[in-house]
Amino acid sequence: TPFSSAFPQAVEQAIQHVLKSPFSNKEVYLFTDAQKTAFNSTPAAWPPNSNTINGYMGYLSDSIDLPNVELTEITVSPVSAKPGEPVEARAKVRGHGSQSAGDVELDLEVGPTNRLHRKITLVPGRDEEVIFPTFQRSSNPVDSGVIRMQPDVLDTDNRLYYALPEGRPLRVLMSQGGGDDRVLNFIQVALRILAKMPVIPPLSAEFVKVQEIAAKAGEQPTDVILIANPGRVEEQGIQAMSAWMRDGGNLVLAMGAVVGEWVNQLLVPQWIPFELKRWEISRKEATHPRAFDFSNPWMDRFEEEDSSDWRSVSVWGGWEFASKGDSAVSSQNLITLDRGSPLLWQRNIGLGTLTLWMSSLDDSLNDVPHGGMYLALWGEYLRTLAEKKGLRAEFAAGSQVPVEVVRADDRPAEIRLIPPDGKPQILAVAGPKLTQTLYLSRTDQVGHYTIEFNPSRVERVTPSAFAVNMEAGEGDLTGHSLESLEKLLPFPVERFRPSESIASQITYSRYGFSLWPFVLLLLLAAMTLETWWSRPT
Repeated sequence: TPFSSAFPQAVEQAIQHVLKSPFSNKEVYLFTDAQKTAFNSTPAAWPPNSNTINGYMGYLSDSIDLPNVELTEITVSPVSAKPGEPVEARAKVRGHGSQSAGDVELDLEVGPTNRLHRKITLVPGRDEEVIFPTFQRSSNPVDSGVIRMQPDVLDTDNRLYYALPEGRPLRVLMSQGGGDDRVLNFIQVALRILAKMPVIPPLSAEFVKVQEIAAKAGEQPTDVILIANPGRVEEQGIQAMSAWMRDGGNLVLAMGAVVGEWVNQLLVPQWIPFELKRWEISRKEATHPRAFDFSNPWMDRFEEEDSSDWRSVSVWGGWEFASKGDSAVSSQNLITLDRGSPLLWQRNIGLGTLTLWMSSLDDSLNDVPHGGMYLALWGEYLRTLAEKKGLRAEFAAGSQVPVEVVRADDRPAEIRLIPPDGKPQILAVAGPKLTQTLYLSRTDQVGHYTIEFNPSRVERVTPSAFAVNMEAGEGDLTGHSLESLEKLLPFPVERFRPSESIASQITYSRYGFSLWPFVLLLLLAAMTLETWWSRPT
Protein backbone atom coordinates (compact mmCIF):
# COMPACT_ATOMS: atom_id res chain seq x y z
CA THR A 1 0.00 0.00 0.00
CA PRO A 2 1.26 3.57 -0.60
CA PHE A 3 0.70 4.58 3.04
CA SER A 4 1.71 2.64 6.10
CA SER A 5 -1.52 3.52 7.88
CA ALA A 6 -3.39 1.47 5.24
CA PHE A 7 -1.50 -1.75 6.05
CA PRO A 8 -4.18 -3.31 8.34
CA GLN A 9 -6.84 -2.60 5.72
CA ALA A 10 -4.68 -4.28 3.08
CA VAL A 11 -4.30 -7.36 5.32
CA GLU A 12 -8.05 -7.43 5.92
CA GLN A 13 -8.78 -7.25 2.17
CA ALA A 14 -6.28 -10.03 1.52
CA ILE A 15 -7.96 -12.21 4.15
CA GLN A 16 -11.42 -11.60 2.68
CA HIS A 17 -10.16 -12.44 -0.80
CA VAL A 18 -8.40 -15.62 0.32
CA LEU A 19 -11.40 -16.85 2.34
CA LYS A 20 -13.56 -16.64 -0.79
CA SER A 21 -11.14 -18.88 -2.71
CA PRO A 22 -12.46 -22.38 -3.59
CA PHE A 23 -9.01 -23.87 -3.03
CA SER A 24 -8.21 -25.60 0.24
CA ASN A 25 -4.73 -24.09 0.54
CA LYS A 26 -5.30 -20.56 1.86
CA GLU A 27 -2.17 -18.47 2.42
CA VAL A 28 -1.29 -14.82 3.04
CA TYR A 29 2.24 -13.45 2.59
CA LEU A 30 3.23 -10.35 4.54
CA PHE A 31 6.32 -8.21 4.13
CA THR A 32 6.53 -5.35 6.61
CA ASP A 33 8.98 -3.17 8.48
CA ALA A 34 6.56 -3.50 11.47
CA GLN A 35 6.23 0.26 11.94
CA LYS A 36 3.99 0.77 14.97
CA THR A 37 2.03 3.64 13.44
CA ALA A 38 1.07 1.31 10.58
CA PHE A 39 -1.00 -0.77 12.98
CA ASN A 40 -2.80 1.99 14.85
CA SER A 41 -6.04 1.23 13.01
CA THR A 42 -6.02 -2.56 13.34
CA PRO A 43 -9.64 -3.81 13.08
CA ALA A 44 -11.37 -4.60 16.36
CA ALA A 45 -12.57 -7.86 14.81
CA TRP A 46 -11.00 -9.67 11.86
CA PRO A 47 -13.18 -11.58 9.34
CA PRO A 48 -14.59 -14.93 10.61
CA ASN A 49 -12.38 -18.00 10.02
CA SER A 50 -9.25 -15.84 9.68
CA ASN A 51 -7.44 -18.33 11.91
CA THR A 52 -7.76 -21.00 9.19
CA ILE A 53 -5.30 -19.11 6.98
CA ASN A 54 -1.59 -19.89 6.86
CA GLY A 55 0.48 -16.76 7.26
CA TYR A 56 4.05 -16.18 6.10
CA MET A 57 5.78 -13.02 7.21
CA GLY A 58 8.95 -11.33 6.08
CA TYR A 59 10.20 -9.02 8.82
CA LEU A 60 12.15 -6.17 7.23
CA SER A 61 12.99 -4.09 10.30
CA ASP A 62 16.53 -3.92 11.65
CA SER A 63 15.75 -1.67 14.59
CA ILE A 64 12.83 -0.78 16.83
CA ASP A 65 14.23 2.61 17.90
CA LEU A 66 15.41 4.36 14.74
CA PRO A 67 16.06 8.08 15.38
CA ASN A 68 14.13 10.32 13.00
CA VAL A 69 13.06 13.97 12.98
CA GLU A 70 9.67 14.70 11.43
CA LEU A 71 8.02 17.90 10.24
CA THR A 72 4.47 17.23 11.40
CA GLU A 73 2.38 20.32 10.74
CA ILE A 74 2.40 23.56 8.78
CA THR A 75 0.13 26.57 9.34
CA VAL A 76 0.08 29.49 6.94
CA SER A 77 -2.19 32.42 7.77
CA PRO A 78 -4.18 34.24 6.77
CA VAL A 79 -5.24 31.86 4.00
CA SER A 80 -7.26 34.72 2.49
CA ALA A 81 -4.30 37.16 2.31
CA LYS A 82 -4.25 39.33 -0.81
CA PRO A 83 -1.09 40.00 -2.88
CA GLY A 84 1.26 42.24 -0.93
CA GLU A 85 -0.33 41.51 2.46
CA PRO A 86 1.75 39.92 5.26
CA VAL A 87 1.65 36.14 5.74
CA GLU A 88 3.05 34.08 8.62
CA ALA A 89 4.19 30.45 8.44
CA ARG A 90 4.57 28.10 11.41
CA ALA A 91 5.79 24.51 11.52
CA LYS A 92 5.92 21.81 14.18
CA VAL A 93 8.92 19.51 14.54
CA ARG A 94 8.89 16.19 16.40
CA GLY A 95 11.77 13.91 17.32
CA HIS A 96 11.30 10.13 17.29
CA GLY A 97 13.70 7.75 19.01
CA SER A 98 15.98 8.35 21.97
CA GLN A 99 18.82 9.59 19.74
CA SER A 100 16.85 12.32 17.93
CA ALA A 101 17.83 15.19 20.25
CA GLY A 102 19.95 18.05 19.01
CA ASP A 103 19.91 21.14 16.83
CA VAL A 104 17.62 21.24 13.79
CA GLU A 105 17.93 23.83 11.05
CA LEU A 106 14.95 24.72 8.87
CA ASP A 107 14.54 26.86 5.76
CA LEU A 108 11.31 28.33 4.41
CA GLU A 109 11.55 28.81 0.65
CA VAL A 110 9.09 31.43 -0.58
CA GLY A 111 9.50 31.79 -4.32
CA PRO A 112 12.78 31.31 -6.19
CA THR A 113 14.86 33.86 -4.24
CA ASN A 114 13.35 34.39 -0.79
CA ARG A 115 14.62 31.99 1.91
CA LEU A 116 13.93 32.36 5.65
CA HIS A 117 16.06 30.44 8.17
CA ARG A 118 15.41 29.13 11.68
CA LYS A 119 17.35 26.93 14.14
CA ILE A 120 15.89 25.07 17.15
CA THR A 121 17.02 22.57 19.77
CA LEU A 122 14.89 19.43 19.73
CA VAL A 123 13.81 17.30 22.70
CA PRO A 124 12.77 13.72 21.75
CA GLY A 125 9.05 13.00 21.94
CA ARG A 126 8.03 16.65 22.23
CA ASP A 127 6.67 18.95 19.51
CA GLU A 128 8.61 22.15 18.96
CA GLU A 129 6.91 25.02 17.12
CA VAL A 130 8.95 27.10 14.70
CA ILE A 131 7.69 30.58 13.74
CA PHE A 132 9.20 32.14 10.64
CA PRO A 133 9.37 35.89 9.99
CA THR A 134 6.36 37.27 8.13
CA PHE A 135 6.60 37.65 4.37
CA GLN A 136 4.42 39.21 1.70
CA ARG A 137 2.08 37.18 -0.42
CA SER A 138 3.14 37.30 -4.05
CA SER A 139 0.99 38.44 -6.98
CA ASN A 140 0.78 34.89 -8.34
CA PRO A 141 -2.73 33.37 -8.47
CA VAL A 142 -1.55 30.63 -6.10
CA ASP A 143 1.27 31.44 -3.69
CA SER A 144 3.26 28.32 -2.82
CA GLY A 145 6.32 27.44 -0.77
CA VAL A 146 8.10 24.68 1.13
CA ILE A 147 9.81 24.21 4.50
CA ARG A 148 12.89 21.98 4.46
CA MET A 149 15.29 20.61 7.08
CA GLN A 150 18.50 18.59 6.91
CA PRO A 151 18.24 14.96 5.65
CA ASP A 152 17.97 12.03 8.03
CA VAL A 153 16.86 8.38 7.83
CA LEU A 154 13.50 9.27 6.21
CA ASP A 155 13.55 11.93 3.53
CA THR A 156 9.86 12.38 2.75
CA ASP A 157 9.01 13.85 6.17
CA ASN A 158 11.79 16.46 5.95
CA ARG A 159 9.64 18.74 3.77
CA LEU A 160 6.33 20.52 4.27
CA TYR A 161 4.65 22.11 1.26
CA TYR A 162 1.90 24.73 1.23
CA ALA A 163 -0.19 26.47 -1.41
CA LEU A 164 -2.32 29.50 -0.55
CA PRO A 165 -5.36 28.98 -2.76
CA GLU A 166 -6.91 31.47 -5.12
CA GLY A 167 -10.26 30.91 -3.46
CA ARG A 168 -13.59 32.54 -4.09
CA PRO A 169 -15.46 33.81 -1.00
CA LEU A 170 -17.74 31.42 0.82
CA ARG A 171 -21.25 32.49 -0.16
CA VAL A 172 -23.88 32.43 2.60
CA LEU A 173 -27.60 33.08 2.01
CA MET A 174 -29.61 33.94 5.15
CA SER A 175 -33.36 34.06 5.60
CA GLN A 176 -36.06 33.75 8.23
CA GLY A 177 -39.55 32.39 8.02
CA GLY A 178 -40.99 34.22 11.02
CA GLY A 179 -40.28 36.15 14.20
CA ASP A 180 -38.99 39.68 14.66
CA ASP A 181 -35.99 41.21 12.92
CA ARG A 182 -33.61 40.54 15.81
CA VAL A 183 -33.67 36.77 15.09
CA LEU A 184 -30.73 37.09 12.69
CA ASN A 185 -28.96 39.94 14.50
CA PHE A 186 -26.68 37.71 16.56
CA ILE A 187 -25.50 35.58 13.63
CA GLN A 188 -24.96 38.67 11.45
CA VAL A 189 -22.74 40.25 14.12
CA ALA A 190 -20.90 36.95 14.54
CA LEU A 191 -20.20 36.71 10.79
CA ARG A 192 -18.85 40.27 10.71
CA ILE A 193 -16.43 39.46 13.56
CA LEU A 194 -15.41 36.10 12.08
CA ALA A 195 -14.73 37.65 8.66
CA LYS A 196 -11.83 39.57 10.23
CA MET A 197 -10.14 36.48 11.66
CA PRO A 198 -7.12 35.12 9.73
CA VAL A 199 -8.24 31.47 9.86
CA ILE A 200 -11.60 32.24 8.23
CA PRO A 201 -11.76 32.51 4.41
CA PRO A 202 -13.45 35.50 2.73
CA LEU A 203 -17.21 35.60 3.25
CA SER A 204 -20.07 36.87 1.13
CA ALA A 205 -23.34 36.98 3.09
CA GLU A 206 -26.70 38.06 1.69
CA PHE A 207 -30.21 38.26 3.19
CA VAL A 208 -33.00 36.95 0.95
CA LYS A 209 -36.67 36.06 1.29
CA VAL A 210 -37.51 32.40 1.91
CA GLN A 211 -39.39 32.22 -1.38
CA GLU A 212 -36.31 33.46 -3.29
CA ILE A 213 -33.74 31.07 -1.78
CA ALA A 214 -33.86 28.34 -4.42
CA ALA A 215 -33.58 30.84 -7.28
CA LYS A 216 -30.75 32.80 -5.59
CA ALA A 217 -28.77 29.63 -4.88
CA GLY A 218 -28.97 28.73 -8.57
CA GLU A 219 -27.63 32.08 -9.80
CA GLN A 220 -24.05 31.44 -8.63
CA PRO A 221 -22.18 28.92 -6.45
CA THR A 222 -23.67 29.01 -2.93
CA ASP A 223 -22.08 27.19 -0.01
CA VAL A 224 -24.50 27.73 2.89
CA ILE A 225 -28.20 28.48 3.23
CA LEU A 226 -29.16 29.45 6.79
CA ILE A 227 -32.87 29.74 7.63
CA ALA A 228 -34.05 30.88 11.07
CA ASN A 229 -37.60 29.90 12.06
CA PRO A 230 -38.18 28.02 8.80
CA GLY A 231 -41.29 29.18 6.97
CA ARG A 232 -43.50 27.43 4.47
CA VAL A 233 -41.67 26.34 1.33
CA GLU A 234 -43.35 25.15 -1.84
CA GLU A 235 -42.74 21.59 -3.01
CA GLN A 236 -40.73 22.90 -5.95
CA GLY A 237 -38.45 24.78 -3.55
CA ILE A 238 -37.95 21.67 -1.39
CA GLN A 239 -36.94 19.65 -4.44
CA ALA A 240 -34.56 22.40 -5.58
CA MET A 241 -32.85 22.56 -2.15
CA SER A 242 -32.65 18.76 -1.99
CA ALA A 243 -30.87 18.69 -5.36
CA TRP A 244 -28.63 21.56 -4.21
CA MET A 245 -27.60 19.62 -1.06
CA ARG A 246 -26.93 16.44 -3.05
CA ASP A 247 -24.52 18.49 -5.17
CA GLY A 248 -22.62 19.72 -2.11
CA GLY A 249 -24.76 22.48 -0.59
CA ASN A 250 -25.05 22.92 3.19
CA LEU A 251 -28.45 23.80 4.67
CA VAL A 252 -28.73 25.03 8.28
CA LEU A 253 -32.20 25.29 9.86
CA ALA A 254 -32.50 27.06 13.23
CA MET A 255 -35.67 25.90 14.96
CA GLY A 256 -36.93 28.91 16.90
CA ALA A 257 -39.92 29.68 19.06
CA VAL A 258 -42.28 30.75 16.26
CA VAL A 259 -41.91 27.59 14.18
CA GLY A 260 -45.22 25.73 13.96
CA GLU A 261 -45.91 22.01 13.93
CA TRP A 262 -46.34 22.27 10.16
CA VAL A 263 -42.52 22.28 9.93
CA ASN A 264 -42.76 18.48 9.80
CA GLN A 265 -44.38 18.81 6.38
CA LEU A 266 -41.13 20.46 5.25
CA LEU A 267 -38.72 17.98 6.86
CA VAL A 268 -40.49 14.59 6.90
CA PRO A 269 -39.81 12.34 5.08
CA GLN A 270 -37.62 14.29 2.65
CA TRP A 271 -34.85 15.20 5.09
CA ILE A 272 -35.44 13.55 8.49
CA PRO A 273 -36.96 10.16 9.39
CA PHE A 274 -39.13 11.21 12.37
CA GLU A 275 -41.30 14.17 13.23
CA LEU A 276 -40.15 16.93 15.57
CA LYS A 277 -42.03 18.13 18.64
CA ARG A 278 -41.64 21.31 20.64
CA TRP A 279 -40.45 21.36 24.27
CA GLU A 280 -40.00 24.21 26.75
CA ILE A 281 -39.19 24.45 30.47
CA SER A 282 -38.60 27.31 32.89
CA ARG A 283 -35.26 29.11 32.87
CA LYS A 284 -34.59 27.92 36.41
CA GLU A 285 -34.81 24.32 35.19
CA ALA A 286 -32.68 24.97 32.09
CA THR A 287 -30.78 22.04 30.63
CA HIS A 288 -27.12 22.05 29.53
CA PRO A 289 -24.95 20.34 26.91
CA ARG A 290 -23.49 17.06 28.19
CA ALA A 291 -22.25 15.04 25.18
CA PHE A 292 -20.36 15.95 22.00
CA ASP A 293 -19.40 14.10 18.85
CA PHE A 294 -15.71 15.02 18.72
CA SER A 295 -15.19 12.71 15.74
CA ASN A 296 -17.05 15.20 13.54
CA PRO A 297 -14.67 17.75 11.91
CA TRP A 298 -16.94 20.57 13.08
CA MET A 299 -16.52 19.55 16.73
CA ASP A 300 -13.04 17.99 16.89
CA ARG A 301 -11.22 21.12 18.05
CA PHE A 302 -13.60 21.64 20.96
CA GLU A 303 -12.17 18.50 22.54
CA GLU A 304 -9.15 20.56 23.59
CA GLU A 305 -11.30 23.26 25.19
CA ASP A 306 -12.45 23.33 28.80
CA SER A 307 -15.74 21.43 28.83
CA SER A 308 -17.12 23.91 31.38
CA ASP A 309 -17.36 26.51 28.57
CA TRP A 310 -20.07 24.41 26.97
CA ARG A 311 -21.62 23.11 30.18
CA SER A 312 -22.27 26.66 31.36
CA VAL A 313 -24.62 27.15 28.40
CA SER A 314 -28.32 27.10 29.32
CA VAL A 315 -31.17 25.97 27.06
CA TRP A 316 -34.83 26.18 28.14
CA GLY A 317 -36.64 25.55 24.90
CA GLY A 318 -36.33 23.92 21.52
CA TRP A 319 -37.26 20.90 19.44
CA GLU A 320 -36.60 17.18 19.68
CA PHE A 321 -37.39 14.04 17.73
CA ALA A 322 -40.70 12.37 18.55
CA SER A 323 -38.78 9.07 18.66
CA LYS A 324 -36.00 9.98 21.10
CA GLY A 325 -34.78 6.43 21.58
CA ASP A 326 -33.90 5.72 17.95
CA SER A 327 -30.13 5.05 17.87
CA ALA A 328 -29.82 5.84 14.14
CA VAL A 329 -31.11 9.37 14.80
CA SER A 330 -29.26 10.01 18.08
CA SER A 331 -25.98 8.86 16.52
CA GLN A 332 -26.14 12.00 14.36
CA ASN A 333 -26.26 14.33 17.37
CA LEU A 334 -23.26 16.67 17.45
CA ILE A 335 -24.30 18.23 20.77
CA THR A 336 -26.69 16.46 23.17
CA LEU A 337 -28.41 18.12 26.15
CA ASP A 338 -28.82 16.70 29.66
CA ARG A 339 -32.44 15.87 28.87
CA GLY A 340 -31.33 13.67 25.96
CA SER A 341 -32.50 16.08 23.29
CA PRO A 342 -30.13 17.20 20.53
CA LEU A 343 -29.00 20.81 20.47
CA LEU A 344 -27.09 20.35 17.20
CA TRP A 345 -27.92 17.56 14.74
CA GLN A 346 -26.46 16.89 11.30
CA ARG A 347 -26.78 14.35 8.51
CA ASN A 348 -25.26 13.98 5.06
CA ILE A 349 -27.46 14.38 2.01
CA GLY A 350 -25.47 13.39 -1.06
CA LEU A 351 -22.32 15.51 -1.06
CA GLY A 352 -23.88 18.13 1.19
CA THR A 353 -25.25 18.36 4.73
CA LEU A 354 -28.47 19.19 6.56
CA THR A 355 -27.86 20.76 9.98
CA LEU A 356 -30.59 21.37 12.57
CA TRP A 357 -29.90 23.86 15.37
CA MET A 358 -32.68 22.63 17.69
CA SER A 359 -33.22 25.90 19.50
CA SER A 360 -33.46 29.58 18.64
CA LEU A 361 -30.66 31.34 16.77
CA ASP A 362 -31.18 34.32 19.07
CA ASP A 363 -31.47 34.37 22.89
CA SER A 364 -35.21 33.69 23.18
CA LEU A 365 -34.76 29.98 24.07
CA ASN A 366 -31.08 29.81 25.13
CA ASP A 367 -28.17 31.99 26.22
CA VAL A 368 -25.62 30.66 23.69
CA PRO A 369 -25.35 34.03 21.82
CA HIS A 370 -24.16 35.74 25.02
CA GLY A 371 -21.03 33.57 25.40
CA GLY A 372 -17.84 32.94 23.50
CA MET A 373 -19.00 29.53 22.32
CA TYR A 374 -21.38 31.17 19.82
CA LEU A 375 -18.47 32.67 17.90
CA ALA A 376 -16.41 29.51 18.32
CA LEU A 377 -19.24 27.29 17.05
CA TRP A 378 -19.88 29.19 13.82
CA GLY A 379 -16.20 29.94 13.32
CA GLU A 380 -15.42 26.22 13.37
CA TYR A 381 -18.31 25.59 11.00
CA LEU A 382 -16.91 28.05 8.45
CA ARG A 383 -13.36 26.73 8.88
CA THR A 384 -14.35 23.11 8.27
CA LEU A 385 -16.56 24.18 5.37
CA ALA A 386 -13.64 26.02 3.77
CA GLU A 387 -11.47 22.91 4.12
CA LYS A 388 -14.24 20.79 2.63
CA LYS A 389 -14.32 23.18 -0.33
CA GLY A 390 -10.56 22.83 -0.80
CA LEU A 391 -9.71 26.31 0.56
CA ARG A 392 -6.77 25.24 2.71
CA ALA A 393 -2.99 25.45 2.56
CA GLU A 394 -2.23 21.69 2.48
CA PHE A 395 -3.71 18.18 2.46
CA ALA A 396 -2.52 14.84 3.85
CA ALA A 397 -1.28 12.27 1.33
CA GLY A 398 -4.08 9.97 0.20
CA SER A 399 -6.91 12.36 1.10
CA GLN A 400 -9.59 13.43 -1.35
CA VAL A 401 -9.12 16.99 -2.56
CA PRO A 402 -12.33 18.78 -3.63
CA VAL A 403 -11.94 20.88 -6.78
CA GLU A 404 -14.78 23.09 -8.00
CA VAL A 405 -14.93 23.40 -11.80
CA VAL A 406 -17.06 26.07 -13.48
CA ARG A 407 -17.51 25.53 -17.24
CA ALA A 408 -18.21 28.36 -19.67
CA ASP A 409 -21.04 26.43 -21.35
CA ASP A 410 -22.56 22.94 -21.44
CA ARG A 411 -19.93 21.47 -23.75
CA PRO A 412 -17.73 18.71 -22.24
CA ALA A 413 -14.38 19.95 -21.02
CA GLU A 414 -11.12 18.61 -19.61
CA ILE A 415 -8.77 19.64 -16.83
CA ARG A 416 -5.19 18.40 -16.42
CA LEU A 417 -3.91 17.52 -12.95
CA ILE A 418 -0.11 17.86 -12.81
CA PRO A 419 1.27 15.93 -9.79
CA PRO A 420 4.81 16.40 -8.40
CA ASP A 421 6.28 13.83 -10.82
CA GLY A 422 5.05 15.90 -13.77
CA LYS A 423 2.97 13.13 -15.37
CA PRO A 424 -0.43 14.72 -16.17
CA GLN A 425 -3.77 13.09 -15.41
CA ILE A 426 -6.68 14.04 -17.66
CA LEU A 427 -10.09 14.49 -15.99
CA ALA A 428 -13.30 14.98 -17.97
CA VAL A 429 -16.12 17.30 -16.90
CA ALA A 430 -19.52 16.96 -18.57
CA GLY A 431 -23.25 17.09 -17.88
CA PRO A 432 -25.92 19.77 -17.73
CA LYS A 433 -24.60 21.44 -14.55
CA LEU A 434 -21.96 24.05 -15.30
CA THR A 435 -20.61 24.06 -11.72
CA GLN A 436 -19.37 20.70 -10.49
CA THR A 437 -17.11 19.49 -7.69
CA LEU A 438 -14.57 16.79 -8.48
CA TYR A 439 -12.91 14.82 -5.68
CA LEU A 440 -9.32 14.05 -6.61
CA SER A 441 -8.06 10.90 -4.90
CA ARG A 442 -4.71 10.30 -6.64
CA THR A 443 -2.78 12.26 -4.06
CA ASP A 444 -0.17 9.75 -2.92
CA GLN A 445 2.79 11.93 -3.97
CA VAL A 446 4.18 14.56 -1.61
CA GLY A 447 4.63 18.02 -3.14
CA HIS A 448 2.79 20.64 -5.21
CA TYR A 449 -0.07 19.82 -7.59
CA THR A 450 -1.32 22.22 -10.25
CA ILE A 451 -4.44 22.13 -12.45
CA GLU A 452 -4.40 23.31 -16.04
CA PHE A 453 -7.47 24.06 -18.16
CA ASN A 454 -8.60 25.75 -21.36
CA PRO A 455 -10.10 29.15 -20.35
CA SER A 456 -12.36 29.15 -23.40
CA ARG A 457 -14.12 26.04 -22.04
CA VAL A 458 -13.59 26.39 -18.28
CA GLU A 459 -14.14 29.72 -16.50
CA ARG A 460 -12.67 28.84 -13.11
CA VAL A 461 -11.10 26.00 -11.12
CA THR A 462 -10.89 26.32 -7.32
CA PRO A 463 -8.29 25.61 -6.10
CA SER A 464 -6.07 25.74 -9.17
CA ALA A 465 -3.15 24.38 -7.14
CA PHE A 466 -2.72 22.59 -3.82
CA ALA A 467 -0.04 20.98 -1.66
CA VAL A 468 0.19 17.46 -0.23
CA ASN A 469 2.30 16.37 2.76
CA MET A 470 2.85 13.15 4.67
CA GLU A 471 0.30 12.55 7.39
CA ALA A 472 1.57 13.55 10.83
CA GLY A 473 3.02 10.60 12.73
CA GLU A 474 4.22 8.69 9.66
CA GLY A 475 7.77 9.67 10.58
CA ASP A 476 7.71 7.54 13.74
CA LEU A 477 9.81 4.56 12.65
CA THR A 478 9.54 2.73 15.96
CA GLY A 479 8.86 -0.89 15.10
CA HIS A 480 7.01 -3.78 16.64
CA SER A 481 8.99 -6.75 17.82
CA LEU A 482 8.21 -9.99 16.02
CA GLU A 483 6.40 -11.31 19.08
CA SER A 484 4.12 -8.29 19.49
CA LEU A 485 3.43 -8.17 15.76
CA GLU A 486 2.33 -11.80 15.69
CA LYS A 487 -0.21 -11.08 18.44
CA LEU A 488 -1.88 -8.43 16.26
CA LEU A 489 -2.50 -10.82 13.36
CA PRO A 490 -5.51 -13.18 13.35
CA PHE A 491 -3.76 -16.25 11.94
CA PRO A 492 -0.68 -18.31 12.87
CA VAL A 493 2.43 -16.90 11.30
CA GLU A 494 5.60 -18.58 10.08
CA ARG A 495 8.56 -16.26 9.66
CA PHE A 496 10.74 -16.16 6.61
CA ARG A 497 14.42 -16.68 7.46
CA PRO A 498 16.53 -14.04 5.72
CA SER A 499 19.37 -16.50 5.07
CA GLU A 500 17.31 -18.89 2.94
CA SER A 501 15.32 -18.77 -0.27
CA ILE A 502 11.67 -17.75 0.30
CA ALA A 503 10.51 -20.34 -2.26
CA SER A 504 12.38 -23.06 -0.39
CA GLN A 505 10.88 -22.00 2.93
CA ILE A 506 7.34 -22.02 1.51
CA THR A 507 7.89 -25.51 0.09
CA TYR A 508 9.21 -26.75 3.43
CA SER A 509 6.21 -25.26 5.27
CA ARG A 510 3.73 -26.83 2.87
CA TYR A 511 5.21 -30.27 2.33
CA GLY A 512 7.59 -30.83 5.21
CA PHE A 513 10.73 -30.90 3.09
CA SER A 514 12.98 -28.42 1.36
CA LEU A 515 13.84 -28.15 -2.31
CA TRP A 516 17.56 -27.83 -1.61
CA PRO A 517 18.31 -31.59 -1.36
CA PHE A 518 16.62 -32.14 -4.72
CA VAL A 519 18.48 -29.23 -6.25
CA LEU A 520 21.79 -30.60 -4.93
CA LEU A 521 20.97 -34.08 -6.25
CA LEU A 522 20.16 -32.65 -9.67
CA LEU A 523 23.43 -30.70 -9.68
CA LEU A 524 25.36 -33.79 -8.62
CA ALA A 525 23.64 -35.85 -11.33
CA ALA A 526 24.42 -33.20 -13.95
CA MET A 527 28.07 -33.07 -12.90
CA THR A 528 28.29 -36.90 -13.01
CA LEU A 529 26.77 -37.02 -16.50
CA GLU A 530 29.06 -34.24 -17.72
CA THR A 531 32.11 -36.08 -16.34
CA TRP A 532 30.96 -39.32 -17.95
CA TRP A 533 30.34 -37.65 -21.34
CA SER A 534 33.64 -35.81 -21.33
CA ARG A 535 35.89 -38.76 -20.43
CA PRO A 536 38.16 -39.97 -23.25
CA THR A 537 37.00 -42.99 -25.30
